[in-house]
Amino acid sequence: MNRQICCAVFCALALSGTASHVYAAPGDGSRQEQLDEARRQEDEREARRREPSIHLTPGDVQAQPAGTAPNGQTFLINEITLRNAADRWNFLTRITKQYEGRELDLSAVNTLLRELNQKLLARGYVTTRVTLPEQNLRGGHLVLDLRIGYMGEMKYAEGSPHIPWRNSFPIRKGDVLNLRALEQGVEQMHKVSSQRVDIRLIPSDREGYSDVELTVQRGRNVFGILSVDNSGLDATGKLQAGFTLSIDSPTGASDLLRLGFDLDGAHDGYRRGTRGKNFYYAVPLGYDTLSLSHYRSDYRQTVHVRPYPFVSGGASRTTRLTWNRVLSRTQTGKTAFEVSIRKRDSEQSINGVRIPIQDKKMTSLEFGISQKQNIGSAQLFGRLSHRMGVDWFGAQRENPHPDAPKSRYRMWLLDLDYQKPIPMGKRRGTFTSSFHGQWTVEGKRLYGADMVSIGGRYTVRGFDGEYTLSGESGWYWQNEIAAYFQELDASLYIGLDLGMIYGSSIETQFGHSLMGAVLGVRGAVAKDFTYDLFIAAPIRRPPGFPADRMTTGFRAALKF
Repeated sequence: MNRQICCAVFCALALSGTASHVYAAPGDGSRQEQLDEARRQEDEREARRREPSIHLTPGDVQAQPAGTAPNGQTFLINEITLRNAADRWNFLTRITKQYEGRELDLSAVNTLLRELNQKLLARGYVTTRVTLPEQNLRGGHLVLDLRIGYMGEMKYAEGSPHIPWRNSFPIRKGDVLNLRALEQGVEQMHKVSSQRVDIRLIPSDREGYSDVELTVQRGRNVFGILSVDNSGLDATGKLQAGFTLSIDSPTGASDLLRLGFDLDGAHDGYRRGTRGKNFYYAVPLGYDTLSLSHYRSDYRQTVHVRPYPFVSGGASRTTRLTWNRVLSRTQTGKTAFEVSIRKRDSEQSINGVRIPIQDKKMTSLEFGISQKQNIGSAQLFGRLSHRMGVDWFGAQRENPHPDAPKSRYRMWLLDLDYQKPIPMGKRRGTFTSSFHGQWTVEGKRLYGADMVSIGGRYTVRGFDGEYTLSGESGWYWQNEIAAYFQELDASLYIGLDLGMIYGSSIETQFGHSLMGAVLGVRGAVAKDFTYDLFIAAPIRRPPGFPADRMTTGFRAALKF
């Protein structure tokens, strides 16, 4: 047994030595972890694009009657009082202050009323109004009444299914009725793909109150997805298959539960292969969303070295708890704050013997702010976050050696997504651009799984992902133009990607940038079967960086 361990340690040292080459090669155990992380980031980007964005649009408010002010007569108004206005309505009093000390006639008073009511609408207070009571303006004092609209009962339309709404809507009976709060609730419910909710304000039996009527449409809430693609590595299995079980609203509270399993299609048993399991659960709580995810990945690969080849294996487990809170909503966008804690453990083995010195136990804390904005017909998403390594939940101690990779790092991360419809003759077109950047503070060395890696379908297309460039800091930028063919329910797309890496780990590399192009088609057959086929080619790469002249890829998925 001791001889086996000594041999395994020797092989591990030999394997780790290959990781310091010009590029990250398939023999590097961290390459599989980088690929898994790139897949998860791509899944997050796709989830952001599919996430519903609800913006309800009320009708215009008609100007209120101007009271007893004679037509054409003007009055010097020295003071304007807005009755029933507490501190939360200061944005209205700032408008009235602009009209004080001025000569006002009927038209000017109506303009003031219209401006105040339009401001209320813009803030989402669709049932709150500013009115003008009867009064004598000869004293120079204008009095306006703020008639606040409150929420009454939450009701369901006749024949509509009844589902719990309290955890989705950040508003209760007796609260000031605000359209933004209703939008938040509908948006939370729409995150469940099998249900759709329409909302309508109806008169209440109580003066000053409005009831909210929900019309719910529910479909099948349990479904599976079978998928297959060629996104894997030759060393561990190029063909990858997966199964995902999704349960919408398992507790009836518009929550989400997903269970996933994936494996390689090589069927080489002990010599090579990958296996993975994942779990995801999210529950809405008004302006808050809590989510928990867990991923486990196992791999094996045969490393051919003299005098004897050996089987290198590894396993990684990543658990992430996230709290997201919407800070503000407007007619065209929303701002959110997010905090997440991530724990990642990994281990490696040689010929089935675990190598304790290769174990890694890492914990990180990440917090950031995001903005989702509609700009005309375009959508822009941006998120800036800060991630730091911490010593929580059994994380390993920091290696004191100055040249050793660090677990107590600090880094900034930036994600940008932009999507805009563009005219392409008689066809609908779409321009999509995505950027991901990572900048490590103080130039500390990182473990491979924490680096940014470029080269492959999830980062810079045009490369097969067998070899990548990795660094402590870097970025990649994907750009794509797609034309939609309605008769085929398919889109033809062309893309250009580029990326760069920086950091102390690239000192021995001959270059630090990649550029590639892609041409492909993606679509659906009978809605339940989706596919993506593409060919890609490298445009720019460092001298000596291995790359095929042409790379092909595919992905197919069946929902049932």
